[in-house]
Amino acid sequence: MSSARKNTTSKASNPSACREAPREIELKLVVDPPTLARIRKAGALSRLPVVSGSGRSTVHNLTSLYWDTENHALARAGMALRVRRDGGRVVQALKAADSRGAPGGLAANRAEDQAMRPTADALAAPDLSLVADEQLRARAVSAIGDEDLIPIFESAISRVARVLETSGNGSFEAALDLGEVRLPPSEEGTPGLRTPICEIELEHISGPVETLFDVARALADKYPVKVGTVSKVQRGFALAARPGSLDQPRKGPSVKAGRSPVKPGMTTRAAYGALLAHCARQMAANQSAILVDQDPSGIHQMRVAMRRLRSVHAAFRPVRPPSGSTEIIDQVKRMFRPLGTARDLDIFCTETIPALDKEAAGVGPSLVPLAAAARELRREAWAQAMRIVDDRTFTHMLLELGHLSASASVPNGGSATAPDGTKKDPPLAQFAVSRLDRRYRQVQRQARDLESMDDEARHDLRKRLKTLRYEAAFFAPLWPRDQVKAFVKPLKRLQDAFGAINDAATAASVARLAADQIGGDRAHEAAGFVGGWYAARADLAFRQVVEIWPFFEELPRFWQTEAQIDPN
Repeated sequence: MSSARKNTTSKASNPSACREAPREIELKLVVDPPTLARIRKAGALSRLPVVSGSGRSTVHNLTSLYWDTENHALARAGMALRVRRDGGRVVQALKAADSRGAPGGLAANRAEDQAMRPTADALAAPDLSLVADEQLRARAVSAIGDEDLIPIFESAISRVARVLETSGNGSFEAALDLGEVRLPPSEEGTPGLRTPICEIELEHISGPVETLFDVARALADKYPVKVGTVSKVQRGFALAARPGSLDQPRKGPSVKAGRSPVKPGMTTRAAYGALLAHCARQMAANQSAILVDQDPSGIHQMRVAMRRLRSVHAAFRPVRPPSGSTEIIDQVKRMFRPLGTARDLDIFCTETIPALDKEAAGVGPSLVPLAAAARELRREAWAQAMRIVDDRTFTHMLLELGHLSASASVPNGGSATAPDGTKKDPPLAQFAVSRLDRRYRQVQRQARDLESMDDEARHDLRKRLKTLRYEAAFFAPLWPRDQVKAFVKPLKRLQDAFGAINDAATAASVARLAADQIGGDRAHEAAGFVGGWYAARADLAFRQVVEIWPFFEELPRFWQTEAQIDPN
């Protein structure tokens, strides 16, 4: 790594201009190098049926140096600072995600402030006085503090770019990028780590944002593309976080949902669109966790994203469009079950069997044949799960969802009728209260005969609680965080107890499936032992539910207090 360069950036305002940075709205598609070469050679983008005209292609050799503090203060604040050489031009850019920290959708939406610099300054430290957006500059200065800025990584990209017009009176720039992100050489001269880049960026210029998804869908009809959610900046910092290793960074660690994108001041339909986009991004991000890393938590988080999507679909039924989302939900349901089979076998092989080996060693029959059969079933289930998320249908579903989320959102503060012309858009806080009240009452009704519940009723209550928690998380930013946490934390304890009950039923079911695979009395004896062992755990977990429940019923319901105008 190069020695640290003193941060000499001015904290004064740029006197030449003072404006708000424009927004960069961009959809990324990941391809393999042969496919990118085919698309480049054929001029495929200009031939798509949704494209009505195009400008000339331009070729750029881009070298970008990314700067931050030694502990990556800008990155932790959701910002990126780069200096890029593009032929004879040198451009400094400061990009920033939403200051609230909520992830966006499939199309990245960032503030981007650019400033020209003298060509001789290509390697000089960035100058924040060139940032015209005062608020953006202040965020960067605050994040950096008294630390020095140093070069963290660079990218070298060959880009073919073209501006295209769509039949819907919109326009966008398509950038076909091939190159790499790399770390600087070590002090001993050892080459730095690097990771390849091969992608298509569709950047919105004018017209409806959903135009980007129309173009991407048309491209996906002809070529094997996937939705990308990892930026060049993220890839660079992933490299920088792996000192001393020559391995490439993980391309697809599992991704949790994160904070809800809902904000005070949104219309209800805008919240619906934001949540759809949020779910779509979580699904897309976990695709590579499954395909590249074969990470069991990737399947788990993919299923979480799908359940959240189904909850959004149900919660916003009064305001969502009459068509579009139902077809997507049907697709999700078809994908959900085989992914669930893989998840159940993951748990059985990596948690259930090891736990029994440790806790019940020498007590029951040998579980070795059962474990071997389960591993084979797991390989088959994983092969099917990977086929599902690698299929073109999955990409189309994500892009349909992205299109729907973009078209569902309307400007904040509006009170227009819904797309079918019949439904009003109620105030968001009022809508949230009605939804949470309804979900809470459903839980109360389901739990009336708690202690005498059979297995099916327990399972139904578990699902009701999960739906309540999802919707509480969706609308949480409308209320003070401490009030939400005071309700959600005990709710999570209840869910964990019900989860243990469900895990017991799953363990017994998978054990029987593995025994059927083997056949014979010994295999079924082993399966019966697994089922009996976990049935005892389920009884203990349900006693915990009964103990916790009165406390849960006494909790203040955060949505019964006045919603915030802005939590920040």
